[in-house]
Amino acid sequence: MTFISTPNGEYSRYIRPCAATSNNPLEEPGSHAWADENSVSDGYLTLHKTFYFTLKDLSSGSLFWDGAVSPFEIPPSEVLRSSGFPQKWERLAEDTNYHYTGNGTLRHLSPTSRIWAFDAEYTSKNETDSDGYSRDDKTPPWKRKPTNVSIELDEIEGPLTVGYDKNNRRFKPIVDDDIGNIGYLVRQASNHNIIRNTAGDPINGRGTRYVTKVNFTYCLKPNDFSPMAIINKNGSVNKSRITVINIEIPAGCGRIVRLQPQLIDDWDSGSFHRKTPYWEIQVSIQLAIHGESFNQKLMNCGNRAKFHKGFTISDSGEVTQDEETKLVVDDVFAWRTWDLVYGQMLGNIQYGCKEMLVNAKKLYKKKTDGKELPDFTYEQMQSVPLTENGFIDKDALDPNSERFGDYLMIEPLTVPREDWAHLNMPEKGVKW
Repeated sequence: MTFISTPNGEYSRYIRPCAATSNNPLEEPGSHAWADENSVSDGYLTLHKTFYFTLKDLSSGSLFWDGAVSPFEIPPSEVLRSSGFPQKWERLAEDTNYHYTGNGTLRHLSPTSRIWAFDAEYTSKNETDSDGYSRDDKTPPWKRKPTNVSIELDEIEGPLTVGYDKNNRRFKPIVDDDIGNIGYLVRQASNHNIIRNTAGDPINGRGTRYVTKVNFTYCLKPNDFSPMAIINKNGSVNKSRITVINIEIPAGCGRIVRLQPQLIDDWDSGSFHRKTPYWEIQVSIQLAIHGESFNQKLMNCGNRAKFHKGFTISDSGEVTQDEETKLVVDDVFAWRTWDLVYGQMLGNIQYGCKEMLVNAKKLYKKKTDGKELPDFTYEQMQSVPLTENGFIDKDALDPNSERFGDYLMIEPLTVPREDWAHLNMPEKGVKW
């Protein structure tokens, strides 16, 4: 007879639990026996119960040792299909405080034996489902606690613009966090902890920072699974505060770097009459330890700035803009005010557009005409720090100001912000 494996969803056609009471190895043993030794770890006893299985008598009048199927033809997987094989989380009949862990050892008593033995492990470590009920083999996967939970450090490469001060502070409060309307948010570096060169000017370099990454696996029933939610949320940042496996994540401080679903279509434990399909989802979330976002950060500077169209130039070359007039965007130029003794040598720096520069130059020539003073000098500025509204940030350029070098930072929304509620991730941690 050629062995044909039993189809999924049916009990084995070839294997049955042993049913005798003899301990004679030449005869059919009983259905089970207790192990001589059982281990204790952390105060919990692990019971070992051995289940015995044998070949069914398939031919009429056959004896126990003379069946139609040879033991050599039976793969070990067929034993697991027997109606008496224990199911994970199944309670021990003799003591319901213990449940089957899903672990054990399957062995053949001898190469030619018609007897298989399975040494099953039982423990009294109790777990509950998401509703608080004691977990057993009938607990559906989506009510079980998250598994494969781990925490590690993850590296992120990005702009190296801000360091720590002696108090481990990085940023002052956000100027405007209404990112949904303005499209970016501006932060002002605190306590001069922006990365600078030795002259005090900021450096827009690149570097690496560390974030915490949390990994776990959870399950969803088919009706709660949305493929579009997985697609849209993958790579996103949480739009609002959310609790995930007992970790509270403030808005914008978590980023999903992995959402990997897999459909599992298992037969119900111990029944083989119906299936329990569910989705198993592997998740990795990066957490911003200091509340800093995952978006890129750029220094708010440029070669052009906003100016008011109306302005006046004083006799010493100082610029005053009329804030009631319209705006113009133009290149940035710098010159110094003057006096009629030293010229521009001891003057204060002024900033203006082309028209302002031309008027200042004409006025200087007029005021110094006939005096032996140097020609008017100026400079076209590059990478000028700007205010939140696009004007020249004069305080950031002034060495006598407390804000010298504190360029504002623009933070474009390079990472989408999504509502994670549709993912139905577990709120409770591993201890239920």
